[in-house]
Amino acid sequence: MRFNAEQLEILSQFEDRFSTAVHLNYYRNTTSKSFDLINDIYAQAEGKKLANNWSCGHCSLTFLKTVGAKYFKDKEQFEKDAEKFVEVLEEVFDDTIDNVEVAKVQNESEPKPKKVSTTKKTNNKATKKK
Repeated sequence: MRFNAEQLEILSQFEDRFSTAVHLNYYRNTTSKSFDLINDIYAQAEGKKLANNWSCGHCSLTFLKTVGAKYFKDKEQFEKDAEKFVEVLEEVFDDTIDNVEVAKVQNESEPKPKKVSTTKKTNNKATKKK
């Protein structure tokens, strides 16, 4: 399974940690509370939690590499899907705008009825200034 948009949003605060782990093979100081949050989100997406020996440097780095690789892959796929969605919307709106412009041209050739304005008499008495 993939991370959804909300999960990606939460994990984005740890993107620098994922980047150093995946690309540079080290990790920065990360609290066990952060590791637990990341592991909970990973478990929601994958259906299983990863090992959680946060006092072991090797285990922590392996964990961040695993989740980080999945995060970057899912983020890239999410951005591609968003681009496709925007392209589809642009096509729909372009077709709609063309249809509206054609309808305006057709309506402009028809004579428009004149509006008759009516004045309404008010019963309010003006206040006199002294």
